[in-house]
Amino acid sequence: GPSQMVPLGTGFLVGADLLLTNNHVLPTVDAARGGVVEFNYQCGMDGSLLPAESFALEPEAFYLTSASTELDFTLIAVRATSTMGARLVEFGRRPLVALTDEVLDGESVTIIQHPNGEPKQIALRENFVLKLPETAERYLYYQTDTTPGSSGSPVFNDDWELVALHHSGYAQRN
Repeated sequence: GPSQMVPLGTGFLVGADLLLTNNHVLPTVDAARGGVVEFNYQCGMDGSLLPAESFALEPEAFYLTSASTELDFTLIAVRATSTMGARLVEFGRRPLVALTDEVLDGESVTIIQHPNGEPKQIALRENFVLKLPETAERYLYYQTDTTPGSSGSPVFNDDWELVALHHSGYAQRN
């Protein structure tokens, strides 16, 4: 776009061709136009970078968002085939499912993220839920290491059920 800024964040598939991330990552159709999402952007067992697959975002096909001051999500269509010919269906998805008591206060959560635009990192263990959302509140508070670029990460419970969409972090001072 005109500002030459590149949105940087994490996202994940929740449908056959639908990606979920934050509104503050992709706030408008114009911001998403011409954008791509990379899959397999991670290191292999030997520490070397695996070949990533880039898929074009298709905001004209589907785009739904909620402002960052509200629920802070963007759901956007992704092209079915990558620039190198890979199929999107090969990368799996995590459907959105309404659950009750899917996470408890004090329970561990796992975050799969791309902090600072780096290859995939998984924050395992020692990531504890600190505060469950109250009826009028939208936020689940948990303790973990995240940095910019982690916005839009899936947050899972120990059963790998999706319990939150990572929004942002702040340092707790005590």
